[in-house]
Amino acid sequence: MKTTGVPVDMGIYDILPTIVLVAFVIGVVALVIAVIAVLLYIRRVCRLTEKESGEDGNRITRRGRRL
Repeated sequence: MKTTGVPVDMGIYDILPTIVLVAFVIGVVALVIAVIAVLLYIRRVCRLTEKESGEDGNRITRRGRRL
């Protein structure tokens, strides 16, 4: 019998670690993308509040909160 290739009697328990690993990698990639998107969104909101606060003077701080 040749042992090369995928064995025919491969059960679900043999494939399970591969499925878990793929799901974990996909989850990590999705988490990184979500963090980057949130950071870009926060930067955009801060820019908008800084533009609005330009005529108001120093009443709005860097983070966009009114004093």
